[in-house]
Amino acid sequence: MRNLIQEKLLEIDSNIHYGIVPDNVENKEWNYFVFGQRKLRKKDSTSNDLQGYWNVVIVRENFIPDDVVIDVINKITDIPGVRLADGDFEYNYIMKGNTNIVVEILELQFTKTKKGC
Repeated sequence: MRNLIQEKLLEIDSNIHYGIVPDNVENKEWNYFVFGQRKLRKKDSTSNDLQGYWNVVIVRENFIPDDVVIDVINKITDIPGVRLADGDFEYNYIMKGNTNIVVEILELQFTKTKKGC
């Protein structure tokens, strides 16, 4: 699943990190994706299926264009069995280091069932 998500995100942008942005990586512009596993839970009490959750965080200086959000959703849900998870996805804002640049952040969550685990 990790490789599939990475391949899909690479179709949009090459600046991608798994889990976190490593300390030794210097991004001149804070325009990148971070993705990783969010949680894993048993689907229901009568099943051996597991529900896996993955997050994709979109980070952009100034603002995240709407088309980037739609592209990420469309690319990730192109993976067989993956859907956008239920719930709200909130935007967050931080200042970039010692600058006056606002960074907009959006974390999307996706889910996929793992059958018969």
